[in-house]
Amino acid sequence: MLEGMVPKVGLCRVSKIMAELDDSDKAILSAAIKDRQSWPANTLSTALRERGTVLSDGVITKHRNQLCLCGGK
Repeated sequence: MLEGMVPKVGLCRVSKIMAELDDSDKAILSAAIKDRQSWPANTLSTALRERGTVLSDGVITKHRNQLCLCGGK
């Protein structure tokens, strides 16, 4: 039943969004993701949504904790 089971690898939603951003926006988002105190996951998620980018607080938290597909890279 479990034959052939392998872990998923690739890019998480945060990394996919980062890849689509220009260098300036990428630097801003990267800094916000690293700054947990100023940007709690829910606050960051809301700010991004207001600007047309949808990243849930759960996705942000997983990325910060290196529990996503890309390992928080």
